[in-house]
Amino acid sequence: MGTRSVIARPAGDGWSGRACRYDGYPDHQGRVLFDAVTGHFVGDVDAACRYLIDEHPAGWSVLGGDFTQPPGFHAAGDAGDRNQCYCHGDRDEPPEGLLGPDAARACSTQYAYVLASDRMGVLRASPGGWDQLAEVAWDDQPDWHAIQPSP
Repeated sequence: MGTRSVIARPAGDGWSGRACRYDGYPDHQGRVLFDAVTGHFVGDVDAACRYLIDEHPAGWSVLGGDFTQPPGFHAAGDAGDRNQCYCHGDRDEPPEGLLGPDAARACSTQYAYVLASDRMGVLRASPGGWDQLAEVAWDDQPDWHAIQPSP
């Protein structure tokens, strides 16, 4: 079973974003998102959100981390570090609605990554809502293994 996550932006009193089915734990997904915003998107959080949320309305299978390759799902074989969405490549699924905090918990999402202009919030689902694991400033590479909760 995959580690589900949501890649989100702040919205109203909460957040909304796209589902990602696999590798959602902080020492993978958090690192990939941090490196994407600070590297490939050169600190432009809005551009990162457009790519991750707006341009891939069917959501993600996994973020491999190579933002220089065209995204798309590849059913046969290993796609390497390619970002695999459900709306390009071998899959052409219809758009899904954006997930907010309640909807994300209802579909067994374990983590949420909220990309704000000055930081990324790393959240973990809990019985009562969402627990803040970390707030990572874009100018401070964290120790992702220290953020990773124990099983």
